[in-house]
Amino acid sequence: HGILLTANATELTLLGYRQDEYLGHRVSEFMTPASQKAFETRFAIFLYTGKVRNFDFDFVHKNGTVIPVLVSGDVERDEEGKFVAIRSTMVDNREGKKKQQQIADMQEELSRRAEAAEAATRAKSTFLANMSHEIRTPMNAIMGMAYIVMKSDLTLRQRGYIQKIQQSSQHLLGIIND
Repeated sequence: HGILLTANATELTLLGYRQDEYLGHRVSEFMTPASQKAFETRFAIFLYTGKVRNFDFDFVHKNGTVIPVLVSGDVERDEEGKFVAIRSTMVDNREGKKKQQQIADMQEELSRRAEAAEAATRAKSTFLANMSHEIRTPMNAIMGMAYIVMKSDLTLRQRGYIQKIQQSSQHLLGIIND
């Protein structure tokens, strides 16, 4: 029924209890409410399978500190296969939880940075589209006016100037299109 029959000194030290305070109680009494609910569900599965590895529970130290632990256990049976007891081990998982939190924090930061990069890319694309339009309109006007002027009577010198305007306009339009 999950009642503690024995405990080693390491477990008692981890949780801050003396044997007389710990033994004889249900193990779930030393868990947080969320872990108590998880324990009730997992305990039934454990009794059925007879084996569990690295179940994550939060225990409450005698001083009120929450200690994450990993619990592994095996059902012990007699020669006839009848249930005798459960043998389990508890491993302090504070360091593992700290690392998991660090990883989660880094993933969140990466997500924020990726979002910021995507926003910057969208802003750049919008800016370039707007600038392209704003530059293309006057460039088309320059090219159109140069074309009209080329059809008029020009001196050889004036024709050279207008040709340079047309070539430069075509070059700039190519850059804008790219």
